[in-house]
Amino acid sequence: MVNAISGNAIAGVWLYAVKNLLEYGDDISPRGMKTKEILNASISVNNGLNNIFINKERDLNYRFMVAEWLWITAGLDEVDSLLLYNSQMKRFSDDGLHLSGAYGPRLMPQIPYILDTLRYKTDSRQAVATIWSPNPKDTKDLPCTISLQWFIRDELVHCTVNMRSSDVWLGLPYDYFTFSQLTNLVAALLDREVGSVTMNLGSSHLYEEHWKAAERALSEKCIPIISPQLPNSIGIPKFEELKGMLWKQPDMYSHLGLPWTAYGRSLIGNKAFCLEVLRELSTK
Repeated sequence: MVNAISGNAIAGVWLYAVKNLLEYGDDISPRGMKTKEILNASISVNNGLNNIFINKERDLNYRFMVAEWLWITAGLDEVDSLLLYNSQMKRFSDDGLHLSGAYGPRLMPQIPYILDTLRYKTDSRQAVATIWSPNPKDTKDLPCTISLQWFIRDELVHCTVNMRSSDVWLGLPYDYFTFSQLTNLVAALLDREVGSVTMNLGSSHLYEEHWKAAERALSEKCIPIISPQLPNSIGIPKFEELKGMLWKQPDMYSHLGLPWTAYGRSLIGNKAFCLEVLRELSTK
């Protein structure tokens, strides 16, 4: 068993994490659902922008991948815009309207502190943003993420994410993209480049319903896709611009230029079209 997995792309790291769980995961049954689990695991990708992969068996919803990141960046908690890309999200809403564990309202107000800390103390270890709430109330949507911490080392912006729970099949590919793109944004605002993204996972697990598909995924090619560095000239797009991308209103963000216009365009078609746009962006 390997508790710490590292590589240059999420593609290979994810595949190894799946293999590790299938071979060495302990059998447990939280909420009566059989699961393979490894405690205190970590994954690290040296090039944080190598953050997307194609695996035929793990048929990812790339539209949701992009939309969730933009939704978090906009600081939203309403569920309607996410339902355009993933109809299952309403299952996690307590009132049918909002997600109580939404990261955006918790995380984005902390970004100015992160930026100020790293601008004036470039070797700081204090650039921490907290997602978890002490003594959380009972909810369908308890955040899986505890905190994100950013560092500047060797002139690069690195990120360390601490998670209480991580589903390697359902959640990890999307979570990694989100955290790496948030790091991409922090790096752009600091006029620096992205370094590594590391995720420390209290519980890394794989549910029984996905075991067979996970075994088949190991036999498939896992093709990496690199995302472009975000420009520092724009900063964080305005709330209206991000909502325009989510609600497919190109007139709201057409002035932003690449790669933002491409991310907005990627949401207009089906997931195959979205993947095509993401692959095009990797060549820019």
